[in-house]
Amino acid sequence: MAFKGYLKLMILRILKDGAMNGYELMKTIAKKTGSKPSAGSIYPLLEELRKKRIVQVKSMKRKKIYTLTKTGKLQLNDVEKKKHELLDAVVKRARAIDHIFSMNMAPFIKMIHDRAERGEFPLHGIGDEIVDLRAAIVNLVENDKINKHNKKIKAILSETVKKLNELK
Repeated sequence: MAFKGYLKLMILRILKDGAMNGYELMKTIAKKTGSKPSAGSIYPLLEELRKKRIVQVKSMKRKKIYTLTKTGKLQLNDVEKKKHELLDAVVKRARAIDHIFSMNMAPFIKMIHDRAERGEFPLHGIGDEIVDLRAAIVNLVENDKINKHNKKIKAILSETVKKLNELK
């Protein structure tokens, strides 16, 4: 699953806006992320959240309707506060790096953060590839291969940028 580890937080954020059944939660997550969690992922997690008294369940006809409890709301607020603190620190460090290296990364990080705040996942489906690209570059730097392969690296990156810009 593309959002393994984030499903709990997504459920809490969605339920903050109102009660839903499990299927509605899956559809809402799919709409926001482009990837629908399986019933085998969502229902055991909802049961775990119920046992921890983070959500409460009401049966309406054949459906179970989930809402956040007071404990769930407090937990979500704590996570949101910690997330904001972490992201603020990341943006501050990115601004420092921008200043030192003229990389201009802070606006990009802030844009990703702001879109995630709105429940959007702008890098959905390509996150692994971005991590792999960064790892490949780090590997070249760590092994002192940048200077040796400078022209090839520039050509590869220039071609990649050209192809990405053609997608506009």
